[in-house]
Amino acid sequence: MSGAEANVRLALERAERVYGPDHPRLALPLSVLGYAMRRRGDLDGAIETHRQAYRLSEAAFGRDYKSTLAHQNSLALALADAGRTEEAVELLNGLAEAYLRIDGPGSRRAGETYQNLATLQVRAGGYEAALHSLDRAEPLLALSLPETAPMRAYPLLTRSEALLKLHRYAEAKEAADAAFETLTATLPPGHFAIEIARCRMGIARAGQGEDEAAAQLIREAISGLSALESPPERHRAACLAAASALGVAP
Repeated sequence: MSGAEANVRLALERAERVYGPDHPRLALPLSVLGYAMRRRGDLDGAIETHRQAYRLSEAAFGRDYKSTLAHQNSLALALADAGRTEEAVELLNGLAEAYLRIDGPGSRRAGETYQNLATLQVRAGGYEAALHSLDRAEPLLALSLPETAPMRAYPLLTRSEALLKLHRYAEAKEAADAAFETLTATLPPGHFAIEIARCRMGIARAGQGEDEAAAQLIREAISGLSALESPPERHRAACLAAASALGVAP
């Protein structure tokens, strides 16, 4: 346990002595403690701590209060890290619905939540469910974000991954190409998201038998990802696997 976590625990104990165990003032230090526990890998402890913070805030302020929604999101992330996908999905769906109630039909927060939900579903193997979440994310982000916002491309990027997993290569190519076009126009050269899109462009082309074009794109993506100080290993591994399948030296 780090010194910072020990200090949070001490502050929490003091707050509990002053206010009692059910006071909403305990929710914030509980959330900070849950985050620290999650970072050091105590996922069961993090889940219960975030759940306690969520319940205290909901009981005091209601389900749509901003702190309640923040605690709901933190609990969902901890559940996702622990592989408890169904519970995390239920919470994230509820969170998106709350943002729609509060913000209206052009809710950016709802769009971002559906995008996060789709990312979780892809990682858990729920590719069709992810596509459904992206169908909800994309119009919300299109309504709420300027055309120059890179975030508008992220649903396309996630969509390309889900479609590749489903071997729907023509659709994956279209999504990856569109994501790449937006990202190269809105992000600095060499940004990891650009290279992920480039890699998926290559994998989609490989799936359609365009091996020469695929090899070039995948090689460039591996080079770009490897040049990063902290490359996203999950995505770099996917590019390396694609290169190996094509017989391409990275």
